[in-house]
Amino acid sequence: SLRLDPPAARPSGAAAAMPPPQPPQPPQHRQSAHPAPVPNPPRPTPSAGPSSAAPAPSVGGRGGAAAALPTRPSTPAQPPNGVVVSTRQRGNPVLAAIKAVPWAYGPTTADFLIPDGACALFLSLRYHLLHPNYLLARLRELRELTPLRLVLLLVDSEAPERPILTVLQQATAHECTLLLGWSVGEVARYVETLRAYAKKGAESIRERS
Repeated sequence: SLRLDPPAARPSGAAAAMPPPQPPQPPQHRQSAHPAPVPNPPRPTPSAGPSSAAPAPSVGGRGGAAAALPTRPSTPAQPPNGVVVSTRQRGNPVLAAIKAVPWAYGPTTADFLIPDGACALFLSLRYHLLHPNYLLARLRELRELTPLRLVLLLVDSEAPERPILTVLQQATAHECTLLLGWSVGEVARYVETLRAYAKKGAESIRERS
């Protein structure tokens, strides 16, 4: 009969103390003892002049974000040392006759406003005969606080004595002075003279010895 020998015993000692095999590790990069130098950022070069500066965006310009900027509505510019004229007077022939002083349309409850001087309402006598309540309504709306408040009356109708008296009564009742002009040019000279003497004292019109 066959005899089976028992399996040989495993060696003891150093061989039995060996650890099981470990899975392979990814290779590690060793740091260099001398790190690579970090490049310095480029220094900005000094501006050579106004041409090298970035252009500032202009409101209302073409292209870019400047075109999208909101713009303020334009307002009528008042001329320096000039007369402010109400838009009610568009088409008034007196405006074409004013040549000695500048004027421009602007906000005012009067028809002609001279800042720090006088304000005036313009009235045609012929228009007053057709609309007798017009002057009273304008006098009640007048809010200009100037040293002198006037009514410039263009006498352009026949037999003006009685209607002139009515206009005078209405003007004085509202602390206004009445000035009569017998032509468009004469009314324009009144406006120019009021502008010229707005900031002058009484000595400028006194008789000189």
